[in-house]
Amino acid sequence: MPAPERHPWTSDLERLDALAAADYAVACPPALAGRLGVAEERQDGVQLVLATTIDMPMLNRAVGLGIERPAGEDALDAIVDRFHRAGPARWFVHVVPGAAPEGEIERGLEARGLVPFNRWMQLGCDLEAARLPAAAAHPAWRVEPVHGAEQAQAFAAIDGRSFGLPEGAWPWTAALVGRPGWTHYLAWDGGTPIACAAMLVAGGVAWFGFAATVEAWRGRGAQSALILRRLADARARGCRRVVVETAENKPEKPAPSFRNLVRLGFEVCYPRANWLGRARLDPGR
Repeated sequence: MPAPERHPWTSDLERLDALAAADYAVACPPALAGRLGVAEERQDGVQLVLATTIDMPMLNRAVGLGIERPAGEDALDAIVDRFHRAGPARWFVHVVPGAAPEGEIERGLEARGLVPFNRWMQLGCDLEAARLPAAAAHPAWRVEPVHGAEQAQAFAAIDGRSFGLPEGAWPWTAALVGRPGWTHYLAWDGGTPIACAAMLVAGGVAWFGFAATVEAWRGRGAQSALILRRLADARARGCRRVVVETAENKPEKPAPSFRNLVRLGFEVCYPRANWLGRARLDPGR
């Protein structure tokens, strides 16, 4: 079977995801970062992010393996050793189609005790070619950029509750609001914030993330309105494309975010495999 080809947008997708993850870590206030074990570093072109006291692989992961340069045995050893020394309960190493050396990365991770866990879908929208829908799905929802500490806290609360982030970590998310390149948004039902989302722009590419909706308002068009607003803003800022990741859409586990993105002009670029690592039972080994 021929090796899967690398998608032409792979570099943008992985670069922006790594940048967003690293800047999120950098944004964490130092005292809080110390309590949560938040850190970021690069090893051989791979971005590592850590939040060692929070058992969430999405906050403890390695992005970009085998993209900038082939991932040899030494690189795999260094990544696995770093997570074992840091001590998060669980962590992900992402592997994308076309990562080099093809097939060797998976065998190397398996040999080091990691197992395939699930996949996240990487999608993109070509703003130079796309005809964007003009109207939001629900005209009653107002979408505006976040302004001020109170709205930043509302954003963090919606995101934190939706993704299961401990309440003590919500100030971390709020601290990201206002950093260079970022725009954070809230969707409002009258005076009530009902959904959130963010956009990071770098190098002519926009990255979408932090999309979450208050449970009582889910399925009512708030995320569609947020997607449309961000697409329009990305085009106005001269971006040539938008990239985003979301859960895989499966018959047994539908992913509304995936369906919204495809319906509004995004195309699947590739699935990204998440290889799961776990803390050593004996951290001294």
